[in-house]
Amino acid sequence: MAPGRGYHSHSGGGGGGGRGYHHHSYSSWQETSWSSYGAQYGWDDGWQSSTSSASWQNGSGPYNRNSRNGWGSSNNQGWGLPLEEGTFQSQQPLETWVKPKVEALCSYCYVEKKSLSAKTVLTPAYSARTMRLDFEPPVDLSLARGLKAVQSSNGSFKLTHSLSGLLGLAQPEVFLSFMSATNSRVVATLYVLKTIETFFGADPNARPQELQEVATLAEAFVTQKLQIRVADLRKRLLELDERLPAIEALRSDFLRLLRWSFFELWLRLVPDPKCLIGRGTVWCPRFFVVDLGSAPWSPYDYSKEYPLVIRDGVIMVGQPEGDVGNADAMRHGYCLESKLVQNFWVEEDHLLTKLRLGGSTLIYAAAPDAIEAGSGDGDHIKVPQDQDFRSLGFQFESEFRTARDDVLCQVWRSDEAEKEANSYLEVKKTTHLRGMAGEFKKLKFWLQAVLGGCAATVVCTTEGEDKDVITNISRYSVKDMESKLDSKRVWSILSLMLDHIQNEIFNKQSSTLEEANGPWTLRILKERGPGQPVKLQVWRGFDENEPANQMMRQRVDDMFGELEEIYCDDDM
Repeated sequence: MAPGRGYHSHSGGGGGGGRGYHHHSYSSWQETSWSSYGAQYGWDDGWQSSTSSASWQNGSGPYNRNSRNGWGSSNNQGWGLPLEEGTFQSQQPLETWVKPKVEALCSYCYVEKKSLSAKTVLTPAYSARTMRLDFEPPVDLSLARGLKAVQSSNGSFKLTHSLSGLLGLAQPEVFLSFMSATNSRVVATLYVLKTIETFFGADPNARPQELQEVATLAEAFVTQKLQIRVADLRKRLLELDERLPAIEALRSDFLRLLRWSFFELWLRLVPDPKCLIGRGTVWCPRFFVVDLGSAPWSPYDYSKEYPLVIRDGVIMVGQPEGDVGNADAMRHGYCLESKLVQNFWVEEDHLLTKLRLGGSTLIYAAAPDAIEAGSGDGDHIKVPQDQDFRSLGFQFESEFRTARDDVLCQVWRSDEAEKEANSYLEVKKTTHLRGMAGEFKKLKFWLQAVLGGCAATVVCTTEGEDKDVITNISRYSVKDMESKLDSKRVWSILSLMLDHIQNEIFNKQSSTLEEANGPWTLRILKERGPGQPVKLQVWRGFDENEPANQMMRQRVDDMFGELEEIYCDDDM
């Protein structure tokens, strides 16, 4: 997105069904867009193997340590002391630097999420989400003020795109599928009540008065339509009771479950699944790489447990339990996108990406928030529907059903060239970017943008008294963010941490690859304060009572069983 109104720019120096594995070559994106990605951001210079003692002694690192921001002050004890095994520190001495290689494999997008029993995937992604150029602060994200402005006199709400944005729905297309339903106002009002309960608690007396006034009117409307008492309505909403209208849609947005990435789809999108398997390969969400890579620089305490499943040397990483909680900051993020992103209700493009770092290969699907205005057809781009796929150049390739959620998934492919890797942007909302906390946020923003092939990050801050109002919108290029960091140190320490995890699993706690197969847990621990070391712990097993973990074991058996069949057939 070129600098425009409302923000500051920080630019800086065919086939049928079957298995669905499609074998053909990709050339345009890998060879033209991503091959120069490292050089574009300066990764090709200065990566010779060297000791880091000089930079460590003079205090260089992701942040310059000085008395103003607290780095190197008396309370940052322990820098330079010998570290225990499995312990890592932002300023630890390094013998070698490790250079990352980021390679895009393909892009894809989900469309037609009106049904919970089917998924449609287009590859390459048909980008519909573009940044708007007509926004400027202030931007009001207040739930109470927003709801009060659109609530009808009878307490109900009209089901609209703007309401889905205000509520910050993670599955807006499912919500919008009820737009023409006869009970659309009941559904919309139930969503409003569930949003209030989710982010502001089930106790009406603990909510802000203005918000509870909205809830009281909404409850009166719904209870009259459903002919139930207020107490029964609150109980059904709290439990997401099956007697509620549109209950499956409500559960898709508000039932917070542990999730694993859609690995089965990844295997069907690449020319040859072999490029995704082998010892030293990690399948994971992008946020896992961001969390692990930034942890040594966090000024906060940190404790997360990631479930792992291992098969034939491949480490699959799930979502940590601590990431499924609810906070209004989550709603703020989706709500902000509805203000800044055209066609915000369409799911983001997904970029299936390979990161080679030292002895590890990481596979993840990044989901940048939008493309730069001018990178595609802009605001006039048409959001695809099922009847439009062939007219847009897509041909049906395959369909499959997995144990993941018993949903039928169709894959449609076109011969269109992939978008340039740096066509994408991230959108972030935070309170401020000042001091040590602000520097840590910028480190995470940079790492997420680099891993997602983004040109820049648009950062929106709420620095006034009202934390529901965006007061400043700034654009930071990846190159500018990286110029403020010691990126080589970030990558090198991340590589050491990944090496440690694999060494623990495959060498110390297992004698063969087959012995390592099964469920594991990775814990990342850090005490509060800058310079405090990060401790990594790995052990066998995970929470077997978690349904997503149980299902993942079955999914792994299905995936690798099918791969064995394919390669056995190829050998015959």
